Amino acid sequence: MPKPAALRFATPSKAAPQQTAPPSKTKADRPDREGKKLVATHLPQVAYTDLRILAAKLNTTQAALIEEALTDLLHKYKEQL
Repeated sequence: MPKPAALRFATPSKAAPQQTAPPSKTKADRPDREGKKLVATHLPQVAYTDLRILAAKLNTTQAALIEEALTDLLHKYKEQL
């Protein structure tokens, strides 16, 4: 009896992924960020939730509230700077 032919599975050839350059970001893309620096922090869940709720109630952004709070804090310690 002849040996059966080996099974062959048609697997698609792996084409090289398209190498496209990410779109360049310029200051013109976000003029509201010009002259500003990113400040990141970790907050307790309760503080994070309260910040989100307050921003929604006041119809403002979390960033605006944080900026206001930092301005008040720096004003408080102005003499020590």
